[in-house]
Amino acid sequence: MEQFASLPSPEQVVHALFETFSPVEATRKHAEESVTRLTRMPGGCMLLMRVASAGHAVRVEARQAAAIAVKNLVKRTWEDDAIFGSAPDRAAARAAVLGALLRPDCTGAVREQFAECVGQLVFKDFPDRWPELLPTTVAAIRGRSDAVVVHNALLALRKVAKRFEFKARDDDARSPVEAVVAETFPLLRPLLATLTPSAGSHPEAALLAKLVLKIFWSCTQFALPRSALHDPAVVLEWFELIKAVLECDAPAPQDAAAEDDQAEAQPAWKLKKWAAQIATRFLTRYGRPKFAEEACKPFARRFSAEVAPRLLEAMLGLLAASSRGRWVSRRVRQLAFAYVDSAVEVAGLYKLLKPHLEFVLFDCALPTLCATPADLRRFRDDPQEYVRRAHDPMEDFFDPRAAATSLVADLVRCRSKAVLEP
Repeated sequence: MEQFASLPSPEQVVHALFETFSPVEATRKHAEESVTRLTRMPGGCMLLMRVASAGHAVRVEARQAAAIAVKNLVKRTWEDDAIFGSAPDRAAARAAVLGALLRPDCTGAVREQFAECVGQLVFKDFPDRWPELLPTTVAAIRGRSDAVVVHNALLALRKVAKRFEFKARDDDARSPVEAVVAETFPLLRPLLATLTPSAGSHPEAALLAKLVLKIFWSCTQFALPRSALHDPAVVLEWFELIKAVLECDAPAPQDAAAEDDQAEAQPAWKLKKWAAQIATRFLTRYGRPKFAEEACKPFARRFSAEVAPRLLEAMLGLLAASSRGRWVSRRVRQLAFAYVDSAVEVAGLYKLLKPHLEFVLFDCALPTLCATPADLRRFRDDPQEYVRRAHDPMEDFFDPRAAATSLVADLVRCRSKAVLEP
């Protein structure tokens, strides 16, 4: 195959992309050089996007290779006028990337590459040079014309929220997050309510619901939206749905005593993990109003009085289910213990927790500290890995055993009269 001297046809591009997978080294290198040459030509990016978004007319391997080339091109050379041309040309490229992502046949690896490409463009151009992104994405979610389109629009929205999530509330750079809250929260909450009842039995519903919660997390975990300071219900009304997610059914492996990595990774349990993570973060930040930021105290008082007790019920329910033999993922159990641990120091929540202390200690926490069959197998088969895990500080962030240990220690430290005296 000859290297491209001028802009080739889409068919030639597809052929070159296929040959990049060739087992023959000379053929593969020649094809890679041809694709590299194409990426340096004006119009090459748009041609690659045309191939990547060709749908079922082109095999997925070629579409994936084209999408990877587009992503790398945007990441490395977006400011190069020789490749992307003038401002109108870049606007057309942005619209093409978003349009390709929002196609109903954009799935799998191709979707991942286009979502990453949108993320790169958000970092470089949003909001000043790409004001159309948010309205286009919101329209796709509002239309609900196709589950894939909604999924992909949520991915784009997550890229926007994640890009600005760590900006301070009084920083003007956080305004895109405020726009996401104002324009999408009224759409996302009803969508989550629709998806939650079927999340346990339909992985696609759980994936969509998880994306909704990840967007909520990015918009709220570092700082409350300004609108929530004036109307706490903007955020608080979500927690009834978060509680419903924590309480909904989820699939379990056949052997409930085993550590099943596949079960841990199931969408329904990932969804529960995000719900538990949100609940735990809000309790640590707003569970004790006197320690909250001055502007957030009204919100914190309502959260502590109205929401936190109901979430405590859901967390205790998860621990109870685990103690009775039902399978609950390790990460969800860790977050449930962390929530209960934080509740120990909140007077109002401790009053609710106190009647259940015996159950929490002897049926939930202490059994969690015991060695499991998986621990014994690992100790027998790979003692070095057993020791490494036992002393790995990163394990403390995800291991229910570490969270249960912290709960017992804090009960002894803060509530010794209730747990040590007969």
